[in-house]
Amino acid sequence: MQRRMQDVEKVVLPSGMTLLLLSDDSLPVVACQLWVKVGSGYEPSHEVGISHFIEHLVFKGTRSFSAEALNREVESAGGSINAFTSMDVTGYHVVLPKQHIDLALKILIELVQVPTFPDNEFDREKQVILEELAEEEDNNEITLGQRLFNSAFQDDPYANPVIGYKHTVTALTLPRIKAFFKAYYTPPRMVLAVAGDFDIQTVKTKVSKQLHASPNRDLAAIDREVQPLKPGFRWDWLCKGSEESAIEIAFRLPAMAHQHTAYLDLAANILGGGECSRLYQQLCEKDGLVRSIDATYFSQRRHSLLLIRALLTDGDFSQVYNKIARICQEMRDSAPSPEEMQLAKVTVEKDLMFETETYEGIANNLAFYETTVDDCMWERFYLKSVMAAKAKEVGKVCQAYLRPDNIATVGLSPTALKPPFKADELEKLLVSAFNSKPVSPKPCVVDPPQKSTAGRRLQQQANILIRSTASPIATIFLTMPGGLLCENQHNNGIGQLALAMLATATSTQSALQLAKSMTLLGAEFEASLGRSSIGLRMDLPSRYVESGVDLFLEVVAAAVFQQPAFAREKVFQLQEIRSQQDSFETICLNNLLSQLFVDHPYGLNPIGATESVDRLTLDDVSKHYWNNILSQPWTLAVVSSQKPEQVRRNLESKLPGQSLPIAAAAKTTFTEHQDNKRVVATIPGKKAYLYFGWRTPAVSQGLWPALEVLTGILTGFGGGKLYHRLREELGLAYTVHTVAYHGSEAGYFAIQVNTTPDHVEAVIAETEAILATASKETWVASELQRAKNYLIGSYDIELQKSATQAMHMAINHQFGLGADLGVYSQAILNVTTSAVCQTVVDFLQPEQMVLSLLTP
Repeated sequence: MQRRMQDVEKVVLPSGMTLLLLSDDSLPVVACQLWVKVGSGYEPSHEVGISHFIEHLVFKGTRSFSAEALNREVESAGGSINAFTSMDVTGYHVVLPKQHIDLALKILIELVQVPTFPDNEFDREKQVILEELAEEEDNNEITLGQRLFNSAFQDDPYANPVIGYKHTVTALTLPRIKAFFKAYYTPPRMVLAVAGDFDIQTVKTKVSKQLHASPNRDLAAIDREVQPLKPGFRWDWLCKGSEESAIEIAFRLPAMAHQHTAYLDLAANILGGGECSRLYQQLCEKDGLVRSIDATYFSQRRHSLLLIRALLTDGDFSQVYNKIARICQEMRDSAPSPEEMQLAKVTVEKDLMFETETYEGIANNLAFYETTVDDCMWERFYLKSVMAAKAKEVGKVCQAYLRPDNIATVGLSPTALKPPFKADELEKLLVSAFNSKPVSPKPCVVDPPQKSTAGRRLQQQANILIRSTASPIATIFLTMPGGLLCENQHNNGIGQLALAMLATATSTQSALQLAKSMTLLGAEFEASLGRSSIGLRMDLPSRYVESGVDLFLEVVAAAVFQQPAFAREKVFQLQEIRSQQDSFETICLNNLLSQLFVDHPYGLNPIGATESVDRLTLDDVSKHYWNNILSQPWTLAVVSSQKPEQVRRNLESKLPGQSLPIAAAAKTTFTEHQDNKRVVATIPGKKAYLYFGWRTPAVSQGLWPALEVLTGILTGFGGGKLYHRLREELGLAYTVHTVAYHGSEAGYFAIQVNTTPDHVEAVIAETEAILATASKETWVASELQRAKNYLIGSYDIELQKSATQAMHMAINHQFGLGADLGVYSQAILNVTTSAVCQTVVDFLQPEQMVLSLLTP
């Protein structure tokens, strides 16, 4: 996609709606985002959640589309539709193949102009929202974040949860919903952003014809006047059964349109924007007090925040608060170094580039800037401000805003009955820390590692796949077989620990040097462990792909495993294992897989068990990486805007000629689980979590396309029969999802449903009833084409991303499917009705099912 924000055409229609249009024919895809300037920040206290309720309710039908037809029409066109509500806006978005843009425009405009608001759907959708609310209350991260907003914004409507409170949602009536909709859903409050392959004049004409004007209203009369936030230290604490210790800190800031925004964004990056940042280097690398910490700039239309979030390793809240406050004081005392400014500027530019890799990202940014700062082209001004910023200016904004009396903070205590200190005690601690001497001069610098022994090398026999793309983002992706297949009960978690130690040091660079090298390239590195393979990935701007390849190969083939990094990462992984107990969905899935794959590596937890990880040594991990991970046959895919021949020549000059022996593949067997087994566990939450699961054949048996189609038939993105039955018709669940995993030795098919405890048996009965029809050819035939179109369209839309292209090329090649990106779509097209039905008969029968259930 070569055309960017400078090619945007902005039009204000006679009705008052703002159109933002960017036409680009690089890919046959169109993304449409229609945002309405109303969110939770506009709601009176007795109606908190009404904007979010309207977002749900408009999908219950419009003048031309029934509730079922809205999702199904878009999925049949190979696209997806969704919506969101925030503090400032309610957004509706559709992305689909370019030939269906008329459908996208018609649906979006009808959603915001002529929803039917059927009486018989109101109470049912209210129940779905209450289920969603209960699901959020079970999530510690969401609950903690909302507590922080309550404290930071206090009397401002921004303090309220977007979803609402139980009592306000329960009290809402349909007449009030309609009145609120009429007041706020008017064309002058609407922004429609369209990006992709389309004709600008045609879109302007079609929207003008479909959009009817609303009576003129005094917009200022219904918009809330912006009041300054009250100063003062504020705090809150969450005490509940939890395995995680966490704190969040917010410094209150002005609106995004403020002149200090660029400096505040840079300050957040220097403070906690990645592994080079001051907070990460001190609290994570040097002190080991946290397993993760970051600082971000949260920008909104009326007020903004500088947010600091930390997950603690041992619950030493006083130490963490003290160190964070002292580092913030350092930011106030002295201007950032030239190196820090350079790293922060590269990061801001990189983030903006990553955000607009897809047409959805472009349309989203256009709508965000227009609704937040009243200027869709604001990004260009903003980036210029960032690049021109001086260190002394960043220092001045830190002096202005990073103050103890400008702090709101919340914490999460694991299994504690009361907070670790009182509000006045914490305030005194922070004030004292702010007044103390600096904790360290500038960011902490770690000692460089010693040279590695022979410089480990990738084996010679490899598969290299190269592809050119229109995206400005490049991806380098390496995959090899193994993953959990290389583990057992005794060493479970060793692969995850080995991958976590990558990028902690190489034979020539320390962890900090490595982090700086990646930041200067705008690169992001990620290592993931699967059940049948591992994946190593680097994303970066295409213009740096040659240097990126060098750095990627160094991280992979010249890694150095050192004791300090090992000890730290081991502590972090053990904490992560404990923290999984706070995620009920993860517990439910792990319980399911442990029964589907009894005595087989696929049933292991990818991050390990406490007992097995605790006994691992540095030597164990190092040997596992070199002998069981890196020694496997590997496939490397590079996708960038550079010419493939140039990339190949560079790779061939870098790859060594020395090879390592290939480790013998582990021989595994399956133990049959008990037929129709239920795995039930009790949890302290408010919701019930279900996973229905079946074991399925290995990918080599060729049944994976039929299973993929079945996911589309049952749920899709909201148009599937099971989704519609459980959520839309009966209101039994908020979350209804299917997944088909295809491994080298076996796979699994699972259905996830989150519901209330009193609906569990009804959910089980309805799910089994729908599955029983999935073996009937007449029923499947009626759903087949929609599911195919949805799957292929979703796949094609995802191919906008270089990462998707690289991963599919490499993984498909590894599984023997070929590297052609058309393999998936062709396989889905070839699926027949009888193939789906036979797969259900052979593998998804009730007697073969395992049900994992968590309930209060």
